This record gives sequence, structure tokens and C-alpha cells, in this order.
Amino acid sequence: MDEKETKVPVKERESKLSLGEIFKTLREGLIWIIIITVLFAGLGVVYALAYQKTSYTARVDAYIFTDKLYTEDEDGLRSEGISEHVAYQYCAMLVPQCKPVFTSNEVMNEVSKAGIKLRGGLNFIVNEESPYFSITYTYSQHGGNVSAIKHEVAKTLNDYVSKSIETINTATIEDANGNTKIKYGYLSEKIFVYSDASPADVTAATGRTKTVFLAALVGLVVSVIFVLVKNLLSDAVSTKEQVEILTENQIIATIDISTNLDNREKTEKKKGDEEDA
Repeated sequence: MDEKETKVPVKERESKLSLGEIFKTLREGLIWIIIITVLFAGLGVVYALAYQKTSYTARVDAYIFTDKLYTEDEDGLRSEGISEHVAYQYCAMLVPQCKPVFTSNEVMNEVSKAGIKLRGGLNFIVNEESPYFSITYTYSQHGGNVSAIKHEVAKTLNDYVSKSIETINTATIEDANGNTKIKYGYLSEKIFVYSDASPADVTAATGRTKTVFLAALVGLVVSVIFVLVKNLLSDAVSTKEQVEILTENQIIATIDISTNLDNREKTEKKKGDEEDA
């Protein structure tokens, strides 16, 4: 037979390796995949139960309002009040400026002096082109009485917002002579809270299910890589495709050696029994 006809094309060999061999290897290493995945999932469960903290989140909703605004003519005289629509836009423009005011050093120092301690993080959510905004406070803790923690988190946020607004409305500064005077800013008397944080509305998220799922996913990936690498490092020849690659010849037929050996053993045993008889 011509040598060119017996050689296996390179593309054909590659396709067999990339599909057939990979799936066969994974199927043969299924027990390893299951063991490693279950092991990682178990570690995820242990970590989630023993170490993972529960995140408690409270929320306060507020908005900025303004009294009737007026425009001035060339003589400095007030004209009719501007439309409600324009006032709404004006308040919406002020909302993004709330965060730096609420978290300024001046306000935070006053809050701290009042004995209000924030042990978590603050987040300001601004509704686009709207005078409404939300302040959320998230505190994480492992264990403890869930109901008591929710009550504490809600109270902390309410006290913080209340004291912050009070500070913004009555902030003081000193002049060049050291005299204290009241500073009225563009937000003074304009921030109004219409929804306090309630313990019943405080969310408690453990994230344990997500942790276990991610641990199992990592275990699955690691186990698949382990099985494939283990197979690549093995120098055993177990398939006819591997023989074709090594010899660069196509296998036309195969003989089941194990079956023939079994038949030979049975024949020899039978012959030996007959001689003994």
C-alpha cells in the first residue's frame, strides 16, 4: 500500500484529539472531577458557616425642596415666582452635591461629637434628574442577634442623617477675629427626610449560597484541569488514535487481545482437565 494513502492527515488527527480525546479523558476521570468538586464545595460550606459575615443594609429616603423662587429685573426688583417645573429642575441640580456635604469633615466631626459611630459604609443613590435621593448604610457582622443588629443599624443611620441635616442647617464658622457666626449655605433648610430607616426594612444578606456555588465552580474547573494535565503527562498509549499519531500510519483493523487471551486460557484449562482425567 502506498505510504501517502496510509498516513493520517494532520487536520484529521488534530480534530480527533481536540474532541474525542478530551471528552473521553474527562469521562474516564469523572470520579476525580466529582471528588475534587465536592471537596471544594465542602470547603465553601465550612467557610460560609464559620467565617462569612452577614451584611445589614438600612436606607433613608430624602429630597431637596425650595421655597418659591423669584427672578429679578434690571432694577433689582423681584418679579413673579418662577414656574414649578423650573424649581423642580433647580432642586434636582442640587441633589448630586449632597454627598460631599453629608460626608464633609465638618459634618462628620459634628456627628462624631454627638456619639454617633458609623462602623460600616455609606452610599448615596441619586435619582437621575430628580430632587429625590437615598442614603444607605451597610454594616457587616458575623453572628449575633439579627433582630437587635437590624434595630441598631436603622437607629445609627437615622441618627446620622438627622444630625447631618442639623449640622448643615446650622453650620458655624469663625471670622478673622475669631468670632463664631452662622453659615447658611445653598442647602440650608432645603433637605427633608420623608422615609426613616425602619428595622423591619433592614436587609440581612449572608451570601452563603453564592459562596458555596463559587467554591463548587472553582472545584469543577480545577478538577477538569487536573484530569486533562494528568492525561497529558501520561506516556501510556491507550487508543488507536494515539498509535496513528505516533506511527503516522492509519490502522485498518484491530484485534482484541484480551478476548483472545481469555479464550486461550479457557482452552488450556480445558485441555489440562482432560489430561488429568
